Amino acid sequence: FVDMTAPGPCTGTATDPYTRTQIAIDAPTTLDGDEVLVRTGDYVETLDFAGKTLRIAPASPTDQVTVNPTSLGRAVTVASGEGPGTTIEGIRLRSGFAPVGAGVLVDGATLRLVDCEIEECRASLDGGGVAARNGGTVELESCVLTGNTATRHGGGVSGPGVRVVGGSIV
Repeated sequence: FVDMTAPGPCTGTATDPYTRTQIAIDAPTTLDGDEVLVRTGDYVETLDFAGKTLRIAPASPTDQVTVNPTSLGRAVTVASGEGPGTTIEGIRLRSGFAPVGAGVLVDGATLRLVDCEIEECRASLDGGGVAARNGGTVELESCVLTGNTATRHGGGVSGPGVRVVGGSIV
């Protein structure tokens, strides 16, 4: 569990949640196949799955979760061989910036995005919202991408490994 208002020190349980999503991902007790459940908040951080096949989602249907890296860079990186089952569900990603994949970069790995909003991300080259490269694959299901820009290719999405399904708006 993650709750940005938790007092710490934290163990990641529902009663003693981590204060940042990346801390939960990096925890040695977080293993492939685990879920990282996040409570309401505007999290100023970047996320790197660090080779772990995880599902990251709001802790409850009423939780509103935003990952907003502001000046930190890209919102999400999946680039260490993460496999099928790597999922972000129901989370808003906004204001990322990077040369490629400012919202989400999937490089040689696999990611499924479900019911996510990706907005106002800026790439100086390709894939303002989402980029897949080096055999990386991304499936966008029921996602909305708005206001993302790139100076070369794909303000919304870029790369042959991006698949848009299930009513997504790009």
